[in-house]
Amino acid sequence: MGWKATGQPTVRKQRDKWAVRLDGIDTETGNHRPRQLGTYASQRSARAAAAKFAAEGTEGGGKGTVGWLVDRRVAAKTDITEKSQMQNRWAAGHISKGLGAVRLDRSPARTKHRS
Repeated sequence: MGWKATGQPTVRKQRDKWAVRLDGIDTETGNHRPRQLGTYASQRSARAAAAKFAAEGTEGGGKGTVGWLVDRRVAAKTDITEKSQMQNRWAAGHISKGLGAVRLDRSPARTKHRS
């Protein structure tokens, strides 16, 4: 499932905390699907976090996602030929398109295997 941001991070009051959310859509179904980036005790800290996410210009900050890790790895590979770098950038684009928004701290999906 892919996800694409459609706006800037917003700060909202949720019960006794402040939440930073980013509106977006599910790229496969086209349905509206917001993403919560974090909750904070004060409005000031929530606004600071929203400004940080907006300044980074990435979906949910980007750090800690598969796309961020792949881009970082490709940028670090400098001891290879230009053609290999080009192939790595091409592959990284495809990986980021499909799995880029998946957070690294997300536990793997549990599937039942039939014997």
